[in-house]
Amino acid sequence: MRFALAVLAAACAQAYAFTILTSPRGISGGALVVMMLAAFGAGFFAARRGAVAGVASLYAGALIYAGIAYLTGPTLVDDAPRTPLDLVGWAIRLAVAIVPYGIGAAITGWAGSAARGRLLAWR
Repeated sequence: MRFALAVLAAACAQAYAFTILTSPRGISGGALVVMMLAAFGAGFFAARRGAVAGVASLYAGALIYAGIAYLTGPTLVDDAPRTPLDLVGWAIRLAVAIVPYGIGAAITGWAGSAARGRLLAWR
């Protein structure tokens, strides 16, 4: 239960980071910081399997973002999906495009899990 809540909370932050990236004044550095902090938090609060929690939060955030882009249409993103089939193709394309971020999210999630272990051992 703790794993699922950690991933869901971090996924909401990840979806926000994707909206930062696609805004007209997209700040890629700020979005990257939000993504990595969310993955760190997912790993920290999931306690075990921190790398999996980081990657799962990233991809769940991408799915949330794809759903938001589909529901809001062209007002949020210029190339937003228009039909359900477009949504599937767009989500697959997004999943492939964020693979490098997934590697970073796995490392950061693992670091969050390790930080939790060290904090609890220190106590």
